[in-house]
Amino acid sequence: WSSDVCSSDLSFAVPQVFTHAEQFHDVATRLREQLERNGRDPDAFEFSGWFCGCMHEDPEMIERAKKNTILRWMGATVARIDQQSWVNEGVEPAMPMGWHYALKLLPAGLTREECEQVVARVSPDMMEKAFCYGEPGDVAAYAQGFVDAGVTQVSVVDLLPMALLPMEEVFDALSRSIEVCRILKRKNS
Repeated sequence: WSSDVCSSDLSFAVPQVFTHAEQFHDVATRLREQLERNGRDPDAFEFSGWFCGCMHEDPEMIERAKKNTILRWMGATVARIDQQSWVNEGVEPAMPMGWHYALKLLPAGLTREECEQVVARVSPDMMEKAFCYGEPGDVAAYAQGFVDAGVTQVSVVDLLPMALLPMEEVFDALSRSIEVCRILKRKNS
């Protein structure tokens, strides 16, 4: 970890921080203008998007993921960094307004019952919007909007192996992530 990397990079999770490319574009434009005003080269600044979701060719697997307890917990606790974002999207947040996982979540202090209560507050609409879903081409198309808006680095975080996939399918999941990157590279080279 170097100060050079820290001072010239913005990393964020999608859709946890930015749900739409237009939101990111507005922030990136303001940051680039501020960098230029401060005598820095905006083109030397990297915008790294971590695209979090579930990828699979079988739509039934995606539907199972949206009902999975682990992913529903993640939907409640980390799928939006700012709980107001849920309200802005027309979704009742599972956590209180102002709640942020990095400041408030103490998992070792929660009982099973408390965890189950959190998961029970996760609506199907929340899970539909919590992550990006689909085949690699679907995720690549979603990510492409962000690349067009100024994202310079793409990382793919497929949550499906952690929640549902049997061990023998983990390498297939890795192949899906690589395919997203291949599609993006081909389109943007």
